[in-house]
Amino acid sequence: MTKRAIVYARVSTEDQADRGYSLPSQLAACRRYVEVQLFTLVGEFQDDISGITPIADRPEGRRVQALIDAGAVDAVIVYQVDRLFRDTVELLITARQWLRAGIELHFCDIGKVKSENDILLVIRGWAGSDEREKIAERMKRGKNGKAKSGLVVSPTTTPYGYDFNDGNLEINQDAVTVKLIFDWYTVGEESGKPLAILAIAKRLTAAGIKAPGANKHTVTHGTHWNAITVSRILSNTAYMGEWQWGNTRMVCGKREKNPTEPVITVKVPAIVSCEQFQLAQENKEYNKRMARRNRRQNYLLTGRVFCRCGRAMAGLFVHRRRIYRCTRASRHDLDINGQRLCNDTKSVREDVLVPLAWEYITDLVKDPVKRRQRLKAAQQAELNALQPKRERLEHIKGLLEACDKEALELKQALRKAQGRVGELLQIDMDEVNARYEKLTQEQGSLEEEIASGTLTDEEIEAIEIIFADDCYAGLEDPTIEEMQRTFRVLDLKITFIEDRRVEINCRLPLAGREFALRRT
Repeated sequence: MTKRAIVYARVSTEDQADRGYSLPSQLAACRRYVEVQLFTLVGEFQDDISGITPIADRPEGRRVQALIDAGAVDAVIVYQVDRLFRDTVELLITARQWLRAGIELHFCDIGKVKSENDILLVIRGWAGSDEREKIAERMKRGKNGKAKSGLVVSPTTTPYGYDFNDGNLEINQDAVTVKLIFDWYTVGEESGKPLAILAIAKRLTAAGIKAPGANKHTVTHGTHWNAITVSRILSNTAYMGEWQWGNTRMVCGKREKNPTEPVITVKVPAIVSCEQFQLAQENKEYNKRMARRNRRQNYLLTGRVFCRCGRAMAGLFVHRRRIYRCTRASRHDLDINGQRLCNDTKSVREDVLVPLAWEYITDLVKDPVKRRQRLKAAQQAELNALQPKRERLEHIKGLLEACDKEALELKQALRKAQGRVGELLQIDMDEVNARYEKLTQEQGSLEEEIASGTLTDEEIEAIEIIFADDCYAGLEDPTIEEMQRTFRVLDLKITFIEDRRVEINCRLPLAGREFALRRT
């Protein structure tokens, strides 16, 4: 029988611009390779995505992995090594996983890969990863150079209240709104009392002032302001005349503060004084501390109550009562057809939900034998769900062992080598060290994810102590700390399914239970 083969091609915008790659040319070369090898072509898959994205996170990559898992394919054909991955760690882990599953891995430029430690695979993989880093470094140097010369880097970072003009920011008519936001937050409105961020957002919306930007959930912001938009304006140093570049970075698709690179400051026209900007930061920090303190004391179900639309319901303090309301139930939040994203504008009191949640928990765990069985079953279910990550961790450990062996061989060879041979061996040693460091980082991240995603023996014992027979009589009136700890460990979730009905679930392997809410 001929071997069943699939072809995988990948491209990204940078690849086409820098190297002239195209999906049709990759597919044509792979088809010729399939014909020469006398394989049977059973599928073609192509992604337009970054080469550092794991296979499981690519639209077509998922389909490739599904065929491999189902045993429906014998070989995978790829044009070049960097078309599969531009990240050395992901490349070696995937190659090891596929080869050990009995899948042949072929590249048009280097042929069949015999093992994850194949020297050509490692060299090409390192070259692809190194090239990606060089491209990113060149782009970064160019932008840093532009910022150091006193120019704003990109119009996509233009703050509200400014226009971008050939590397410079110019104040426009929206600056009046920016100044009004700072005045309301630091000085106050007509009565002289400073407004909260949410109150400012509501005032701007009521005044019909156009908000900045667009929202992925709506057609545009239009005249609807939210607290996040106002908060970002209050935190942007550009408004006191200092536009900053390099203070954030992208990590795994998320933007975070950059702790390593120096921030480059570009002077731009100021809208507010430095003193007023600093006062706004002091007010924000004070309000943040107060909010954290109030939330710890007041809200038992934060992040655990969900609307019928799927959005989390936020805790609010209204008329001396703690309530939960959908964060998307606003007349301003519309979909692309102009319809409300959530039609359920009702709220629910915390003192209605908490007794139901505690009744649900105590019914599940009041029987000591069943309680232990359910907790252990939940633990095992979570271990099963984490099996792919544990397998990935085992692959990483295997690759680390190979790195150790390779490093030892290079060390012994370096002792005898001189001149150009010694220089080349040192380059190989540097590559092995860099690969080892990346694998070690990945190992640490996986071990942390596995530990945090599993119901531990310690957490089980904590539940056992809370619900011990000699303490059970007091659970009719539990402390806030006992309820918080129990809700957290059991990962309680309350979801509205009808107007006055909710379904309560937790991490125990049991069907959810429905409750009718009493009228208040």
